[in-house]
Amino acid sequence: MTLKKCMSILSICFIFVFCLQSQTKTFDGYTFVFSGKKVYLYDMDKKVLNTWTVQNNIEGCADLLRDSSIIVSAKAPNSTYSLALPHGRFQIINWKGEVTWDYTYSSSEYTPHHDIEPVYRTNDPKEKPTFLVPCYTSWGDKIVELKPTGKTTAEVIWEWNGSDHNCESGCSDKADVMDKSKGGVGCFNKTSDAMHVNNVSYNRTLDQIIVNCKGFNELFVIDRSTTTAQAKTSSGGKYGKGGRILYRWGSPSNYGISSEKKAFNGQHHGCWVPDTMPGTNLPIPGAGNFMAVDNGNKRVIEFLNPAKNGVFSRTAGQAFEPKTILWTYTPSGLASNEGSIQKLPNGNYLICTGGVSGGFGFGGGGGGGGGSSGSKVYEVAPNGTSGGTVVWELGDFGYSTEGYRYAYGYLNQSTPIKKLSSNQIAGNSYKITTMCSNNHTLIRVNNFKDNAHITLFSLSGKMLCSGFYKTQKCITFDPGIIPKGIYLVSISTENHKITDRVSIH
Repeated sequence: MTLKKCMSILSICFIFVFCLQSQTKTFDGYTFVFSGKKVYLYDMDKKVLNTWTVQNNIEGCADLLRDSSIIVSAKAPNSTYSLALPHGRFQIINWKGEVTWDYTYSSSEYTPHHDIEPVYRTNDPKEKPTFLVPCYTSWGDKIVELKPTGKTTAEVIWEWNGSDHNCESGCSDKADVMDKSKGGVGCFNKTSDAMHVNNVSYNRTLDQIIVNCKGFNELFVIDRSTTTAQAKTSSGGKYGKGGRILYRWGSPSNYGISSEKKAFNGQHHGCWVPDTMPGTNLPIPGAGNFMAVDNGNKRVIEFLNPAKNGVFSRTAGQAFEPKTILWTYTPSGLASNEGSIQKLPNGNYLICTGGVSGGFGFGGGGGGGGGSSGSKVYEVAPNGTSGGTVVWELGDFGYSTEGYRYAYGYLNQSTPIKKLSSNQIAGNSYKITTMCSNNHTLIRVNNFKDNAHITLFSLSGKMLCSGFYKTQKCITFDPGIIPKGIYLVSISTENHKITDRVSIH
């Protein structure tokens, strides 16, 4: 069968599109949001690809995992913790809606709130994540890392306590600890809600964690390479400072530098710019920089990480760098609370406007801080250091505290993708598709300008077949008869290599 005839039967075949586009266009993939008891996965045409219905309202956040499951947070049953927001029940729910993990972490001495961060340390599609969870305690917050061990069990494999790293009022110019008299800004009180950590973000390259601390109007960086014992001290770990604050930004007056203006006002979602897009090896511009949703100032920002190697320095009597912001944007309808920001491989940003319904109830289906029409998700192409153009928008799903874009290669799940788009890397414009012909799967690469070596792997890394192709307008790679499922395809040229998943459907 000719390639032209093969293309004519694409309607019965799965089309995989690996898409990296210019800043004036979208970065295509899946968009993930949640509201109330519903979790949604949208395609670029704003059609729902999957819906998960959960037992209880989502409290704070939800995330999409590599194996096509979701992790959600809800109120802990029969919680004995006295402060509001008694979260602590975590559930993993698979693509079909089945609960595969149901675990509660809460007591009279602590309770989780706001966030649960999946942690992946490799690119292995089969890797099971652990989860970083911020928790209220009697003073400040602690962060634990949970490792599921059974359907209803988990192990705490690491713990950091803010109460181990504070000082009393007047600890001027001590940036590695928190001044207890400065916390609790805009929070319930200055003791158990002193820090109000509403997001944690893990950097696997540096083995560091961003602690987004609304109660101090600051973003902290701490060392995850420590043991739990070292995290209680000021020594040990990869960076030699134990659990002390390695870096902080947002309110220099908190450590005695009153000459510098406060940057944050009730911020949420302080996070890293990751090195690559999850599920791919596509690099992201500005990897290692910091981002945040600055709710009180009605903006989102990206600012430079002054120490990409993770070793931060500061001159005594001065604030941590930087003094300027790389990019800022004011999204329409940004709520006074919650929201998220994500940088994409094409340099665009995905922004969720956040908002909660019913005061302190999270993820509800109406009313509250997101505006009359609920939350919105924007993909914004930046314009200089300030401003940008909305190139894609999603609404009408309720109130979502966060929203994320996932690359097509992220999911270990066959899902039809209809949109076909051009790609750019190192001057080569190409398209990748998979199609069916006489029980064979053809992998086609269009408009490639260099010699290319194409290899197909199983998800476990076993090489199935490969071929070398000299420069030509169209490369058609025939791996033969292979079973349906998810595979890895690698395209290598003299100077570049791209690997992503393809689905044979």
